Amino acid sequence: MLDSTVRARMNKPLKNEAENILKEIGLNTTQAINLFYKKIVAVHGIPFDLKIPSENLKKSMLEVNNKKGKQHRDIKEMMKDLKS
Repeated sequence: MLDSTVRARMNKPLKNEAENILKEIGLNTTQAINLFYKKIVAVHGIPFDLKIPSENLKKSMLEVNNKKGKQHRDIKEMMKDLKS
């Protein structure tokens, strides 16, 4: 029985993108939130890892956001570079 309301404010583009994905899956927002809450109850916590990124990861994320750092043409080139 659905007898309670959850309200949340969020960025409109994020909401729209998430709702489009849910629609493709065949879920509406209410169903998705209910699934999320059921999973929280089942695992007694957030159903995915929440971690503070390492300094190296933070630096990499900034480089990506600022379009800096080394660029690779494809995965093969990247893997070759990682091995050296």
